[in-house]
Amino acid sequence: MVASYFFEIDDYPLSIDPFISTDFNFKIISDFLYYRLRDEINCKIVNLDKNIIEIRLFDYFLERNIYSENFVKCFHRHIHEKTPYFKYLIFIEKVVVVSQDAFRLYTRTSLDFFKEVFQSHFIIPVTFLGKPIKKGEFIKNQDGFKIISEDKTYNFLVNKSCENTIGFLKEGNLDLTAFSHPNELLLTDCSNNSYLFDRYKLESVRGSLVYYLKFFNQQFGEYFEEIRKLLHEEIKNNPFLIPVSDFLGSESKNRIIKTPNKRSSVLGTLKIGYSNYFPNKKIAVALQKVLLKRYAVSSVIVEFDNLQLLIENMNNVDIVLSITFPVIDNLNILLLDILPDVSSELQKQILKDFQLGNFTKIASYTSFTRSMLPIFCSQYYYFKKLERRIEVSSFGEIIIDDD
Repeated sequence: MVASYFFEIDDYPLSIDPFISTDFNFKIISDFLYYRLRDEINCKIVNLDKNIIEIRLFDYFLERNIYSENFVKCFHRHIHEKTPYFKYLIFIEKVVVVSQDAFRLYTRTSLDFFKEVFQSHFIIPVTFLGKPIKKGEFIKNQDGFKIISEDKTYNFLVNKSCENTIGFLKEGNLDLTAFSHPNELLLTDCSNNSYLFDRYKLESVRGSLVYYLKFFNQQFGEYFEEIRKLLHEEIKNNPFLIPVSDFLGSESKNRIIKTPNKRSSVLGTLKIGYSNYFPNKKIAVALQKVLLKRYAVSSVIVEFDNLQLLIENMNNVDIVLSITFPVIDNLNILLLDILPDVSSELQKQILKDFQLGNFTKIASYTSFTRSMLPIFCSQYYYFKKLERRIEVSSFGEIIIDDD
């Protein structure tokens, strides 16, 4: 019998190509679409030496005619094509086939989270021609999309309306609400509908989405820390937003901020762009207030219906509210994402400390970059059906234990 699950998600993935797509919704669904390595579950990841790692495949893969060469070709494709994920593999010197069920990775350095990199959603088996070997079939439909695998069907209902979510819960069809899309009604209206708790349980977990501001006007650089502090004062005690002081998600603490004596010399009206996902507008409006009250800078907020439209119009705004997230289950990997936006001298220092594992030291000088200012980290809230053994990880993975 084929098991069916019904999940809510706030939008379609921009792409389902694991060599192209880097958006969060793709990461959420990728585990249903493609095979991935799982240490002690479908493979064994062994450190043979400080710089040699061997991955031994279990019968799970061999029974599906997936061999070590299929994974090695994936590494080669990322490296040779310099895909968006190439930067996470720069420490790899070479990848070689040992046997049908084993391959080795030779690295330039030793890092604690290499295992997490190799088990990430972008390391998948591919064919001889480099085409991803699918675990599930992606099918779009009127209300969203579904992924059909060997013995399960995952139905994803695309919805950004908080009111509609409440309606879906009342109907009792959903197994899981959209955790990455903050929904205030889950914490207000639902608490007044006790009958929902006969079928659903409200869960919460700290997320890994980092909200940041991208400034295309360099004149704001010296005001970054003050802007962040004022934003945190404007948006207090929001259950979905955790104030942070750096890209590694360190919680913001009350500390003295050096305030420049001069006011900003920015002239004209600035455009603040954001994509239409809650609570982006709330943050954009708060920023608008801060710019006007503290710096006498007027601005207008420009809403884009989805992330794709925001990306396409980056050059038409002055400040962008965006998000980033770790592509592996480790926040420290975000350091590689900000490298292009720091000085060459700091790049060298970050890479050096990165290899030595000095992440506390790195956090101290990744409070902001030339143009990017991290401001909040996410807190997920979601309803899950009581009869389903489902949970959501901090890194956006839907974990199902119904077998």
